[in-house]
Amino acid sequence: MVVAFPPTEPVTEADDLTPERIEALLEANAADDETQRARLASLKGKHMLFVAGDFVYPACAKFLCDHLQGLRAHGLYITAIFQQDKKKAYYDACRPAVDAELFADLGASNGAENAVAAVREAGLELDGVWSPHEAVVLLMSRIAALLKLPGNPPSAYEVARDKFATREALKEANINSIKAVQIWDVEDADLAAREIGFPMIVKPSSGMGSAGVYRVDDNAELRETLERVFADIDSSWGLKVNHGAVQRQAPVLAETCVLPNIYGGRINEFDVEVVLNKGELVYSNVLDNLEALPYTYQELGSIAPSLSPREVQEEMIQYAAAATRAMGFHTGAFHVETWMTPSGPILIENNPRVGGGATVDTHINVWGVNPMLEFTLAMLDIPINPPRAEEPFCVYGYILPNAPLTGAIADKADFLDETKKSPYFKTLNYFKKPKEAVKGLDTRLPDWIGEVHLRGNCTGEEMLAAMGENLDLIHDAAANCIVPAGPEAVEAGPEMAAV
Repeated sequence: MVVAFPPTEPVTEADDLTPERIEALLEANAADDETQRARLASLKGKHMLFVAGDFVYPACAKFLCDHLQGLRAHGLYITAIFQQDKKKAYYDACRPAVDAELFADLGASNGAENAVAAVREAGLELDGVWSPHEAVVLLMSRIAALLKLPGNPPSAYEVARDKFATREALKEANINSIKAVQIWDVEDADLAAREIGFPMIVKPSSGMGSAGVYRVDDNAELRETLERVFADIDSSWGLKVNHGAVQRQAPVLAETCVLPNIYGGRINEFDVEVVLNKGELVYSNVLDNLEALPYTYQELGSIAPSLSPREVQEEMIQYAAAATRAMGFHTGAFHVETWMTPSGPILIENNPRVGGGATVDTHINVWGVNPMLEFTLAMLDIPINPPRAEEPFCVYGYILPNAPLTGAIADKADFLDETKKSPYFKTLNYFKKPKEAVKGLDTRLPDWIGEVHLRGNCTGEEMLAAMGENLDLIHDAAANCIVPAGPEAVEAGPEMAAV
């Protein structure tokens, strides 16, 4: 049964965009404002299934609700499909952003079939299936394939969610990559040492957010590190094995440790947002990642436009697009993480969805492009090729600090507030509330405790310096706002928290 909700307020379209004009503009698919208006106008009358997944989906996130409501304002009808038998708050958070809802057992091994059965029982005629979350895109693709709707083949998402399969796909396509070995249990330590050598990286095969990633320098610490990674996987939903994959996947991967080029003194990793339209690269730009701490590899923030030379950016963009196609993708938006090395770009991982954190805000503020919108349009089979700024509008910085130690947030938590004094301050958001428990840098799997957005008409070097200063301020303030869990909780010093 479909439960319907009141409609949202419609957007009034320009009178000059007749159906014939819209069709002609979409056929030409130019990267201009008029064609973008035509793409939005073509949403009217279409019906999209929004797949929420089988977990407590962060549907209350403001950006997601705003995104869905914006689509509805252009005439798109959205039905959400939720996991059945969840608590009321799970559904209520998203209800204001959709037109109707369905329920099915999405977490079962036949979750896609269950979703399709619910769609057919409700008699729905759909134009596309969409979800923004990395853990749900495989399910999304399977539902779309069963309903014969637009999208990439499920096999491409299976490759993307399996880091070993990703390496194999690049190797087969003769694209620069690194050696990788699957680790099924701790006893595979000798295999990893023999095949990969030292230093090596050990990480979960299908983890998200760069969590649970460790560098290993010798045999002495390899077995201990493997035991830690297996424990991390057991304790973290986001690191667990990709149960939706067809092929059996080892829980842990050992890879060659890459020593990438460093730019601006602090940049050694890049996020390349790739937007494809039926195989053609129609948009891409590069975000710089602040150098992560070597024993966590978790992101600390990003800055755009990139401080790397333009020819380096272009090489990474073409590499990222080729890697995406090699995995079997042809349409949509992809968050491709790369290093640049003396031998050229190397893929870290390809996430078949738009980047999280400040990715959307950064592309909108710097280049006037919303990759989340492009992803959604693509899944509705609307040609994409967004208009973009010829020159960046601004420099955008994003800070994502870790908890410096393990414990609980004190009664007063103001550790981000000092950043408001920065001339580039834009906004901030606390992830942790007073009295809430946090895992610190001493655990090697620390929590992110908040985010700060900076925006300015300045040089990239000036923004980068401001980001480093603000990270230090946050570290010191957070250390004073966390009540340690016990004598075993050791604070990481400022030199460990600094970028």
